[in-house]
Amino acid sequence: MPSQELFDRAYSQRATVIKLLVVLAARLGYDHGWGVDDNETEDELWRKVMYVQLPEAQYSWHIAPVDQPIFANVKQFEGKWDGTFHGQKQDLATLMEMTINSHFTPYVPELVEATK
Repeated sequence: MPSQELFDRAYSQRATVIKLLVVLAARLGYDHGWGVDDNETEDELWRKVMYVQLPEAQYSWHIAPVDQPIFANVKQFEGKWDGTFHGQKQDLATLMEMTINSHFTPYVPELVEATK
């Protein structure tokens, strides 16, 4: 069984990647921010949730108390939890790629040539 230290380190690394996604979402104009999970009753410190609303879905993650300071400048989420659990199911690297691709048209040389 993994030690608590390994668990904490993995969560901190995950939070860092989520922070990158939040910054990317902010730059691209997608809604994002802090929310509170009113259903979390076991541990008050774990009620804070980071949301990113992309065109195809909403993503959310509970953030460990020790990692919350890296999100200090993030605003309050304007939306509400949509009842889905996409953040648990989606690989963060793939999610970042989807975010970029949903906002930018990829450069395809054949298409550029066809418009000349």
